[in-house]
Amino acid sequence: MATIGSPLGAAGAGKRREMRIDLVGEPFVATDEHGVIRAVNAVAERLLEATSERLLGAPLVRFVEEDERITFRRELARIAARREGIVLRHGLRTRQGEFLTAELAACPAMSLDGELEIGWLLREVPPAGADLAGLARSAAELQRLERANERLEDEHRRLHRLLDRLPEGVIAVTPTLEVDRANAAARRFAHPAVLVRGKALPEPWVGFSLRLFVEELLERGAVPGQRIVSSGGSLYALSGSRVGSCALVAIHDVSRVERRDRAEREFVANAAHELRTPVASITASIEVLQSGAKEIPEDRDRFLGHIEREALRLTSLARSLLVLARVQAAIEEPRVDVVALGAVLEQAAARLVPREGVEMRVGCPPELVVLGNSDLVEQIVANLTENAAKNTYDGSISIGALDSGGGSVVIEISDTGRGMDAGERERAFERFYRGDGRGEGFGLGLTIAQQAAHALRGTLEVESAVGRGTTARLTLPSGRIVHP
Repeated sequence: MATIGSPLGAAGAGKRREMRIDLVGEPFVATDEHGVIRAVNAVAERLLEATSERLLGAPLVRFVEEDERITFRRELARIAARREGIVLRHGLRTRQGEFLTAELAACPAMSLDGELEIGWLLREVPPAGADLAGLARSAAELQRLERANERLEDEHRRLHRLLDRLPEGVIAVTPTLEVDRANAAARRFAHPAVLVRGKALPEPWVGFSLRLFVEELLERGAVPGQRIVSSGGSLYALSGSRVGSCALVAIHDVSRVERRDRAEREFVANAAHELRTPVASITASIEVLQSGAKEIPEDRDRFLGHIEREALRLTSLARSLLVLARVQAAIEEPRVDVVALGAVLEQAAARLVPREGVEMRVGCPPELVVLGNSDLVEQIVANLTENAAKNTYDGSISIGALDSGGGSVVIEISDTGRGMDAGERERAFERFYRGDGRGEGFGLGLTIAQQAAHALRGTLEVESAVGRGTTARLTLPSGRIVHP
């Protein structure tokens, strides 16, 4: 509270106009012990809507509401008698007639000339209604903020669920290299390392520092970074950038894509070799025939047979690629008719040339039929039986079919060949994949068979174990022959 002392008294009674006090930031008025205004600052002039010329020499009580003036004079007399400060609340009227409620904080002090002076700080008090309105506005604003916070929390939960459903891993890392967010895919890719929010970012992969990668992202700012990481037989493509103060790393498992691309590259190389060999053989045979071997019956027949075998090999490859392309592209729905399985299985067995000592068995009820396309059914059975013959060195190959009930027929081709391990079974239906140690074929037989089975609304499954042979099980919709 301001104190009225020597500065006011030193000015003297003759210099009242120069006693304007602007050192106080609030409305300030100085009066004598009778309440006559002796000094006033600019803030008080604005509050009372009057200039200093009009205020100096005027009694302060003139600005007090009429019904409160008696009370004010009593309080003024008490202040002068007791020489102690007090805070009053009165209604004041400005020179323009406006009414306001104010607190008057009085502080008595003696001037240098021995006269009592009283300093008054005038603080306007907002009306009670204004306080209630402000409180109502505050309450409404609080409710609005609470609703906005609830919406943000809902969006956060929805975003978290969406991130967890992404097949790509996502990790957000703070500038202190702590995990801020990590979805389910990222935690799976980083296993056995653990991604925990608020914990230090781990190093999940041997030979690659994820922490160093993130540090580089944070240093480069908005410049994105990309890396390829190989770990435990898996291949991950990492892409990252800085978002705000954090680094965001996306992890994509490209193992299957890379395996497929590698298989296709291998296929191109193998196919080029396979094509070059028979074409070269056919060309050489033709040159020999043209050089005179055609005049010798035995040589002519031998080279013609050789040309025929190599031409059949080229035809088989072209047919396999064409069937696969048409089925996968779904150019047209296959024509559906009734296919007698007995004839299809017998024909497939007759075309096989198993290794010496391998027994062939065919079993199928004569009336058993399926609903399907005869060309596709024959292609599936042919591919499965040829696959069994290539991989069976002794023992037997069994081809059979039975009605499993429920509108389905199951065709089984079983062999006692070398079988497949878990890794080979997993990739058995991949295009162009040829199992370990198998140099024959193009790796398309099972792929074509599976795609054709899907086109016929059927299923194809393979059971196999190393040293115990393989069983291919084809399930197709059953049919029925109606005799007139």
